[in-house]
Amino acid sequence: MTARPSSLPVQVGQNAPIDLFFEKEAPGWTNRYLSRTYQQRRNLVLSVVFEELSKTRKKGAEYRALDFGCGAGVFVGALSTMGISVTGVDRSRAMIEAAQSRLRARSHTEFELLRDGSRNDGAYRQRSYDLVLCLSVLEFVVSPEEIIAQLAALLAADGLLILTVPNRNSYLRRFERFAFDHSSFNRWLPGLNHLALQDCYLRHQTQQFTAEELVHSTKRLGLEVEQHRFHVAPTLCAPIEKLEKVGMMMLLSFRKRIHTG
Repeated sequence: MTARPSSLPVQVGQNAPIDLFFEKEAPGWTNRYLSRTYQQRRNLVLSVVFEELSKTRKKGAEYRALDFGCGAGVFVGALSTMGISVTGVDRSRAMIEAAQSRLRARSHTEFELLRDGSRNDGAYRQRSYDLVLCLSVLEFVVSPEEIIAQLAALLAADGLLILTVPNRNSYLRRFERFAFDHSSFNRWLPGLNHLALQDCYLRHQTQQFTAEELVHSTKRLGLEVEQHRFHVAPTLCAPIEKLEKVGMMMLLSFRKRIHTG
């Protein structure tokens, strides 16, 4: 995978910029899903999950899911309404607290705080899962290959991994990056003013991805791509957002195959 350089050095730890960013965003995180683009992303992910549930023989809480980087628990809540047993993990204490506060009455849900960036701790690592979500996480980490490998190891045989990441091949993404890198340009297009904000997410994004490189890097892990979809674009471009050169985000789902003999 090819890293897209960030405007800030990558740091880790309680006071790292990325951690402070998500701590600050936690109280209003669920409000993001009121917007058209976030609702679209939510509906797309859940449509894949619905399709997956229609195929499984497991019933209700027998079907286990992990939401890695669960934020304030938007997808944990959605999956729990389907009767799935869901574990949400995140490295932001504020996000975990927001999720617990909102979903404390839900059955078959649990949350866990990652203490070292995801690698060496966690009761969640002692289980296997039929479904793993990793949504808008990999663009903020230093070593996405390591994260994918860890998640693949947690998948049960024939389990499904769903990733959403920014699409580096999108012309809209390239334009967004150009506008971000040249802040004086934004005054000519008021709709891009958010890119000049001190807490703009692009200040913390370390990389973007292509479908080809993700498919290639997951083959050695026993993961086979089942589908990839491009989505998210301004309203004017919405009719063609499914094209690779347009959609700013992409969703990929991978099946864990166990080859014998």
